[in-house]
Amino acid sequence: MPEAFTSSSLLLPKLRPPRLLSSLVARPRLLARLDAALESKVTLLVAPAGFGKTTVIGQWLHDRQAKLLIWVSLDSSDNDLFRFWHSIIAAYQTFQPDLGRGTLALLYEATQPPFVAQPPQTPLTLLLNELTQQQQDTLLVLDDYHAIEEPAIHETLTFFLDHLPNTLHVLLLSRNEPPLPLLRWRARGDIAELHAADLRFTPEETAAFTQQAFSAPLSDAALKQLDASVQGWAAGLRLLSLSLAGQRSQREVECALISLDKRAESFSPYRPLRDYLVTEILNAQPPELQHFLLQTSALGRLSGPLCDAVTLAEGSATRLEAIAQAGLFLEALDGAGGWYRFHALFAEVLRREAVQHLGETELRALSLRASRWYEQHGLIEEAIEAALRAYDFEHAALLIERVDMDGEISEQYTVRRWLESMPEAVLRVHPMLCWLAALSFQMLQEDSVSTTVSERVERLLHMAEEGWHRQEDLASLGLIAVFHAMSAWRSVQFPRATEYAQQALAMLPDNEQERHIQVWCSICQFIVGVGFMYDDRFEEARSSFLQAHARSLISRYQRLTRGLLLLIGACNYVLGELQQAHEYYQQVLSAARRQSDREVLARALLGLANIAFEWNDLAHSEQQVGEALALAPEDLSDLRNDAALQLAQIAHARGQITSAQQQIAVLLARLQTATAPEASSRHLDALVFSAHLALETGDIQAAQHILERPALQDLTAARVVQTRILLVQSRPQEALQQLESLLPDARAWRLAVETRILLALTHAACQHEREARECLRQALSLARSEGLVRIFLSEGNPLARLLRQLIPTLHEPALRSYVQSILRAFATPADHPPSDTTSSSSLLVQSLSTQEQRVLRLLAAGRSNLEIAQDLVVSINTVKDHVKNLYRKLGVTNRLQASEVGRRLHLIDF
Repeated sequence: MPEAFTSSSLLLPKLRPPRLLSSLVARPRLLARLDAALESKVTLLVAPAGFGKTTVIGQWLHDRQAKLLIWVSLDSSDNDLFRFWHSIIAAYQTFQPDLGRGTLALLYEATQPPFVAQPPQTPLTLLLNELTQQQQDTLLVLDDYHAIEEPAIHETLTFFLDHLPNTLHVLLLSRNEPPLPLLRWRARGDIAELHAADLRFTPEETAAFTQQAFSAPLSDAALKQLDASVQGWAAGLRLLSLSLAGQRSQREVECALISLDKRAESFSPYRPLRDYLVTEILNAQPPELQHFLLQTSALGRLSGPLCDAVTLAEGSATRLEAIAQAGLFLEALDGAGGWYRFHALFAEVLRREAVQHLGETELRALSLRASRWYEQHGLIEEAIEAALRAYDFEHAALLIERVDMDGEISEQYTVRRWLESMPEAVLRVHPMLCWLAALSFQMLQEDSVSTTVSERVERLLHMAEEGWHRQEDLASLGLIAVFHAMSAWRSVQFPRATEYAQQALAMLPDNEQERHIQVWCSICQFIVGVGFMYDDRFEEARSSFLQAHARSLISRYQRLTRGLLLLIGACNYVLGELQQAHEYYQQVLSAARRQSDREVLARALLGLANIAFEWNDLAHSEQQVGEALALAPEDLSDLRNDAALQLAQIAHARGQITSAQQQIAVLLARLQTATAPEASSRHLDALVFSAHLALETGDIQAAQHILERPALQDLTAARVVQTRILLVQSRPQEALQQLESLLPDARAWRLAVETRILLALTHAACQHEREARECLRQALSLARSEGLVRIFLSEGNPLARLLRQLIPTLHEPALRSYVQSILRAFATPADHPPSDTTSSSSLLVQSLSTQEQRVLRLLAAGRSNLEIAQDLVVSINTVKDHVKNLYRKLGVTNRLQASEVGRRLHLIDF
């Protein structure tokens, strides 16, 4: 993650609540409502501008010093998934500097192409786990949430609020109801709500306010008219008090208030009153102050140096402080730095008045000066926003190119918004921005790309291509191929993606100094490597991944770096280089733990478990599989299927054949209903192992029936099991012929070793002692360098006898020592739990309660949740809980899978 994202200095003014005014009306009824709201997980305050949402929360928090306050003021620039959560985490980090670093890193990586996808839950799970460890009660306030429109943010916030720790309460302040699952939360009692009607001043509170605002108490008639006209609107009361501040006597004030009934129809629903009073107050100020307010009205947050730069005048800091103390237009933000923000009501009117009085030309000049100030102070994103307001698109384009120079843009949503407003004429001069715009439009599509977006993307790519040709920058044309490679990758068109990636690599410059180019080269080499893997060209795949890894280190693209280490380890494993694979998996494990990357952690652990199994460290293998399953996100079905197969193999190695068969039955049921592309190869592996297990129990007919499936006819592993059937049937000559025909096809290291072991056993059965020794010697030579043990142990005592006979003929000390270590392993019982019922199968198939078995039978019978609830005389929520537990214990995701597993395990008798 770039260093810039580890500091919250850019965000500090947003992370401070406004200071309370020195004199406020006590509102005990509202404070009591807020106290009661803490019983829920979330409090939502919804009311139009000027109803005192922020003020009443400030009053409430003032007396609750024991709670840690995390405050974030949102605005339209926060409509970016990364920026939104960065702001929240940065607010926490002002108190706990290390909190959320892993979440920020994962969120940043998740926004990097070509991996942009649905908003991830894993980073937020990591954050929630960290927050769960916090002992202090905390209030997280998200002010002005109405500014958020990005669906991805609403989705991730929903997940976050659904899983809040008990010590955290969240307050949302908004002008309208946010698109969050409010109905669900209301039904559960998870949310407390206050609306405009709750925030209105009561007549008693209005009277208390006027006692503070005016030197003498008002008459009952004046108070009644004031309450009827303003209707408890806090801002209206404040504005009226300011507009009447010039009245000299109580009588003049009361006359002015009573005369409000002549305009009563104009005051509803507050906008005309607001506009009238604000303009009256603004017009009552000295001309110099009016001009200052209009000049700075476009600034979201103000400071003395910034305002000096914008207005070309000195003394802004003193002026801002005076305005804030007068309680007119500004709210001072807590903390150092002298930052302020406009009251929302005044900001709207001031900006409208600025257009009328200053004109567009002057406003653009002011925004341009703000942009230059931001740029000089390293606030590049604020500089871009101000340049866009100034319509200085050329300078904004140059600044955006600066943001992209590292090739690591975290705020893809923000970049899309910037480039959407860029005129086509400017984009044409900046082909890189055309390409970035096309990339942001394409990559942020959550589903299929619409025709309109597709046409726009093609136009932008054409403009980029034309621009690079015009600049004679032929190397950058490779980025067009990069774009098509990533698009094809995302749409699961792997051969097409590989073709484009190879084109890109042939065109892009090999320049280590250009980090943004190195990122794209690394991604393309990753895609090419995956293409080689699909073609079983693992040597070439590993070479491509190694090159991609070297480039990813230059680019500091950590997520890709971890993924490449994982793939290099996988290639080494497939190529039979287990020691090397082990080293790479350990590297991945270390890197993934530092970043709390659960998916990569789980995959690395499973890779290590496979190696531990081959080294006959069954306990360690089982432990690593269990850790992988605990860490793996629910949607990683491929990993869970691989883990299931590994656990079945461990059970088989321990002699727990029944347990192994049960686990394979569950896995096969799950794979039969799966639609994922990887399911077919795993299905074949599971079928072959299932046939092997049937043969070991003496059920030759069942094994043959499995192997008769058309999909297994040409599979080398299936043909190896067929030779085992011939051996069991005492047909060694036929087995020998089949094994010899298999040797050229048994190129994978495990099949190569297994085939030679079986040849040795078959020759021994045929009394071919010399041939048996030679085949066994070949198998040992292939296996020794990687320390394989389990593959020999699985053949049992016949192979142990053959190994003992081989030892006197071995003259190489290393090979002799290796055979002796295998024989020692034969003499040591396989490590296993006390009984089969507590074996590794408990990680996959857990015992079902009596009620859960009833629910399973009713599910299989096609009953709905409501019908099951009626049959069992329980609530529908209880049924849902039972179904959820069933799915988890059986390792399935739907009713069809659950029914199939139940039948295979004889839990259902129909």
